[in-house]
Amino acid sequence: MVKRIAALSMLLLLATTIEAKPFKKVVGQEFPAVKVTDLMTGKEVDLSKELKKDEIKGAVITFTCIGCPVAKAYEERKEDLVKKYGDHFVFIFLNANMGSETADAWKDYAKESGYS
Repeated sequence: MVKRIAALSMLLLLATTIEAKPFKKVVGQEFPAVKVTDLMTGKEVDLSKELKKDEIKGAVITFTCIGCPVAKAYEERKEDLVKKYGDHFVFIFLNANMGSETADAWKDYAKESGYS
C-alpha cells in the first residue's frame, strides 16, 4: 500500500511539473490541406476547400466505430446534429478501429443506419 501511494505521489508530482508546449494555432487560422475519401461516394474531398465555403462556420470531428456501445448510444444524437447544423458545419466521423473495421463494413453500416 505504501509503495502504491509513493508511486501515485511521484506520478502526481511529475504531472504537475511537466509543462505543455505553447499552443501556436490561432482562431481563424487556415485549415491545412487534408484530402480524404468519402466512403459513401468514393470521391476525394479536400476538407480545406469544404471549410472555405461561405456557409460553413466550422467542423465537428467525432471519433467513432461500429462495435462500440457508447458510439452506438450517440448515433441518434449525431444524426440530429447533422440534420440541424449540416448546412453550416462539416461533420467528420473518424473510425477509431480502422485496422479491424473495413471501408466496406462502414459503407454497409452507413446504409443500414440511413447515413448518406
